Amino acid sequence: MRMGEINALRKEDIDFDNNVIYVKSTISRGLDYKEFVKDGTKTDTGKRKVPISKALRPYLEEALAQQKPNKT
Repeated sequence: MRMGEINALRKEDIDFDNNVIYVKSTISRGLDYKEFVKDGTKTDTGKRKVPISKALRPYLEEALAQQKPNKT
C-alpha cells in the first residue's frame, strides 16, 4: 500500500472476518497545498482488497484497541 492510502485508512476499512483491508481512499493535496482525504485512490485500479497476513493481524488489532478519537 502507498503511504497516502495507509494514512487515509478508517476503522471500517479493516475487515478481520475476511482478513482484508479495503483500499478506498488516499491522502491528497489541494490547490492551497492543504492535505485532505480524497474519496478514491490515485488510480481506478488502486481500489482493491489487501490481504491481512497472520503476522500483521495482532499489530492491527492492538493499534485499533489503542486508537484515540481524532476530530480531523
